[in-house]
Parts: sequence; C-alpha cells; structure tokens
Amino acid sequence: MSPSIHVTPVFSESSETTGYLVHKPETKAAIFVDPVPMTRDLYSLILSRELEVETVLITHLEPYMDHALSTLSKIYQFEIFAGSTDAYGRRCHVLGELETVSAAGLTVTGIHALSHSRESCIFQIDELLFSGSIVQAGTLGETPNGFAEELLIATIKDYLFSDGGNRLLLPSVGPPSTISAERELTPFYDDSFVGVEDV
Repeated sequence: MSPSIHVTPVFSESSETTGYLVHKPETKAAIFVDPVPMTRDLYSLILSRELEVETVLITHLEPYMDHALSTLSKIYQFEIFAGSTDAYGRRCHVLGELETVSAAGLTVTGIHALSHSRESCIFQIDELLFSGSIVQAGTLGETPNGFAEELLIATIKDYLFSDGGNRLLLPSVGPPSTISAERELTPFYDDSFVGVEDV
C-alpha cells in the first residue's frame, strides 16, 4: 500500500460489516467505502482525525446503509458512487467499466461485478481493492446460480489477477487478503475446481 494513503477500517457490530475511511494524510477530505451505521464512537473517530467525508463508495447496496447515509448526510455534503443511480432516494454516480474519477485527491477506478448483482462493483484506489461482499478472503459472495458464479470468477481473473500484482483486498465481510493469496490459495480460481453445480 502506498504510504500516501491512510485507511482506517471501521467494524460495525450492528451490521457485522466493515467500512473504510480512506484519505491522504495531508488532507482532511476523506472517502467512506461501504459506510456502516454511524455511532458516537465512529463520529468521535472522524472528528479526532479532523476528516470531512466528501465521497461515499458503495460496492453493493445493503439495507443498513440507509441509516448510515441518512446520518452522514446530516453532517457532511458528499457525492455517492455506486452500481446504481439511486441509494434509498439519494442520487448516485455510476462509473463505467474501468472508468476513473478523482475523489478526495485520490484516483478511484470502478470494476463492475454484474454476475454478483447488476448493482455491484469493486473499487480500486492505488493498490487497494475494496470488494464489499463480492469477493471475500478465501471465498466469493453469493450469486444467483452456478453460471453467474463462473462469470464472477472469470471477472476476477480478468480484472484482478491479470496484471500479476499483489494488491490488498479489503472486503466488507471477513478479514483482508491479498490478490496473491487469493490466486494461490482459493480453490475457486483453480481451473480444476469443480463447483457444487457441476457435481
């Protein structure tokens, strides 16, 4: 990870997910990836870092995010980037495949994961991949059927494994991982893997 980026994971007991505050150390502008419900401790953390949430990235819209966005919007003015144009009545920007945008002084790239959901996407910031519930350490997010699972695996191989790098994978569910570990240790990506649908 680049030393020019600070990432603070924020785990929520109520949603049982992790959001991430991302910012450059020399600026107050921050990105909140997959925002979790706001608590007093979380707000105190943001205040102690003197951060201003300017951008929200949503990998996959979940019900708990309605409360998170509602509370955040009472405190900050921010843009939302997601896989759909609406997040509980709030306007969102949708990035095209591999389209980049500048947010909080950082470059954000969108990677669609339509096989997981038509509204799912992975965001890349520098060498960091924020995968939400789409790709998790050692496993994949739920897909509607075996064919969609195969498409998701192909998408991951094409877009995440192709450059041979070892980017850090930061999901909203479960522990962090690396692309190298997923490529080498997760059976889904082995060409000899036989899925449940194939047995």
